[in-house]
Amino acid sequence: MTRAKRKARKPSDHIEPTRERSSRNIMERAGMAYRAKAPIRELFDRDKITPAQFDALCYYRQQAQQAEDDSATMSPMHPDKAMGGGGGSVSGSTIPAQLLRATPAQIETSRIERDILGYGQWALDLLRHVARDDKTLCAWCIETHGGRERYDGKGRLVAIVPVAERRVMREALLSLKYIAGAIVR
Repeated sequence: MTRAKRKARKPSDHIEPTRERSSRNIMERAGMAYRAKAPIRELFDRDKITPAQFDALCYYRQQAQQAEDDSATMSPMHPDKAMGGGGGSVSGSTIPAQLLRATPAQIETSRIERDILGYGQWALDLLRHVARDDKTLCAWCIETHGGRERYDGKGRLVAIVPVAERRVMREALLSLKYIAGAIVR
């Protein structure tokens, strides 16, 4: 069969994401497949956060994902990580052993998280939840404040939403903007 006679695929031939997957994430097309759209990208596309806030959240996300990959792939005995002793011994250095085995991405992620922790544990939880774990603000609000079921006019369950939805979501978005402004490169 030549290229000209090759049958074109219909949109119905594409594999749709499962209902469970699409209920947790906003899905976008990637050729014939679908991929999850990051919540921070969705907030930026809807003009809920500024480009500077988006860049800061993306920077944290990139560093956190790289740090996770580094810790999963490199053992503590890898030559790039085993740079010397640790602790306060006479023959060793005074630099802690964890710092000697850390990669630049792990150090940067720890620095950002330490700075954000100054605002409270809730701020760090919100940052990790939305930027690193790719969960929505709505999901964070439900986990933090509790949720309730929303029904349509026919009595069917539409969604589970946070208690005091408008107020809680507005506060979460303002908090995320504030946290994003506190991320320093």
